[in-house]
Amino acid sequence: MDTLLKSVDDITAELYRQLDEDDMSDADDSSSETEDRVLENDNVVADDFQLSSDEEYDEEIEKDREFFLGKDQETIWSSQPLSSKYSRTPSRNLVIRLPGPKGDAKGELKEVNCFSLFLTNYMVEKIVQYTNEEISIRSQNYTTKQYYLGHTNVIEIRAIIGLYLKAGIYHGISMADSFSNENGPPLFRAVMSFNRFKFLIYCLRFDSKSTRNERRVVDKFAAFREIWDLFTIQCKNNYTPSEYVTVDETLLSFRGRCPFKMYLPAKPDKYGLKIISICDAKTFYFYGGIPYIGKETRNRNDLLIPTQYVLHLVEPIMGTNRNVTTDNWFTSIELAEQLRVKKLTLVDTLRKNKREVPPHMLVVKNLPPMTTRFLHAPEMTLLSFSKTKNKKVLVLSTMHETETINEISKKPEQIEFYNKTKGGVDVFDKLCHQYSSTRKTNRWPLRYFYGLLDAAAVNGYVIFKHNNLNQDKRFIRSKFIRTLAFQLLEPQLKVRQECPFLPKDLKGTIEKILKIQPIESAAPSGVNRHRGRCEFCRKMSVDRKGTLNCTKCHRSLCAQHRLSICSTCDIKYQLLEEEIMME
Repeated sequence: MDTLLKSVDDITAELYRQLDEDDMSDADDSSSETEDRVLENDNVVADDFQLSSDEEYDEEIEKDREFFLGKDQETIWSSQPLSSKYSRTPSRNLVIRLPGPKGDAKGELKEVNCFSLFLTNYMVEKIVQYTNEEISIRSQNYTTKQYYLGHTNVIEIRAIIGLYLKAGIYHGISMADSFSNENGPPLFRAVMSFNRFKFLIYCLRFDSKSTRNERRVVDKFAAFREIWDLFTIQCKNNYTPSEYVTVDETLLSFRGRCPFKMYLPAKPDKYGLKIISICDAKTFYFYGGIPYIGKETRNRNDLLIPTQYVLHLVEPIMGTNRNVTTDNWFTSIELAEQLRVKKLTLVDTLRKNKREVPPHMLVVKNLPPMTTRFLHAPEMTLLSFSKTKNKKVLVLSTMHETETINEISKKPEQIEFYNKTKGGVDVFDKLCHQYSSTRKTNRWPLRYFYGLLDAAAVNGYVIFKHNNLNQDKRFIRSKFIRTLAFQLLEPQLKVRQECPFLPKDLKGTIEKILKIQPIESAAPSGVNRHRGRCEFCRKMSVDRKGTLNCTKCHRSLCAQHRLSICSTCDIKYQLLEEEIMME
């Protein structure tokens, strides 16, 4: 505006212009700050100052109405709401598209299937393809052929994922301890050897190494871009969020080398890889995310970078009248106007240096605690709330137009709503940390893969819990992860159990885990077709052989360590074993 508005007619015309205008230009950040100008009415209100023909004209409200200009000398705020308190519920608060699972996620009741909605077989096959390419290269560095250098497959990669999820249940235990005979559970050694596990993780890749340098020129995130994009597409295709979503920052802990590693002191992990995430504010479902890959530049006429992030994340829910809650890093009047055009509302805190804020809203001197002041613009409300002396917070809302204050808490409606919906991303981050599959690594693509596993486990649990609401069960998340991990490991256990060269004790462990009966030997009871080394003598470094083996564990026995027993005593011994098991 070239000149200051000095009459009610000028103000009314400008309000109409802002109501009809879909896009607002960005304010000039270089302009100097000036004191706000309070425009008072002259007890005369123009007859045409009615935003809707259905609203009731209230002379008392119009008599007390005052107008304020922001520091940009363009944004106009009114001290009274611009809509009548008798008007109907605004259409922007009527949510369409009911929340819940959709598509293939509807009615899915099995844990592994809920998880596989987000880490699909196609994604695992791509990982297998890229990993085998790396195995072919790395295996050439070994002078002798080792048993663990072979190519991998889908069953084995899914088993590795199951091991990571299982390790997340045991807080603080390393993978080396998980595979040890003394400290680790037998399940890990039954799935694969530690050498095979280390070699596969060493070769695990998520893109083609032959074309990575070309793609990295235009995309720093090229090493994980394909898998990440497939994952975020599945997150959007399998669930419709509730009426409230949250946009905030997520930090994946990482201390290795990475060109876009961040330091965020407000986050628990401090150092790591930042993701701009959107989550359901009610169920904490991860709906999508944009990895931060460094500072971006923009042209003068482009939207602000935080605004671009939010608009990209909310694309699937545009036009559904849902609300978006953000923090002050994203918030601007520009974002509120852009979301209004997309039929979305916004509730968020606002930084005090925004040029659209009138200076008198920033005055905190001599204000008593729990003081609230409101200003209104077309389909927008700005409030200043002083919880304690000399400290205040600004909240911008395009969802609320009333000046309702809770009589008990003394907090305005906008503040209470913001407190309820601001933690969607933070709670999701807490759930990922609770049973995290993350292990120490210096490779940032592998760290993103750990974060993807945690997010897929949280989303799978949300789908599983929603689909099993009619079942009489307790939905404990740790039990869900345990069951999911076993279902991922079971195919690999069955494959390994059929290996003819597997040690007998390890095969017995697998049979016990799978709860299957051991295969009886075709030879007569206690008789071995071939002479074998005695298992007891082997431990004493004595080389004795025998033709007999144990009828229960099938281990070879020499004459010194075998025990003869009649059939009557054998029956009594079996009965005694059954009684002990029953007790």
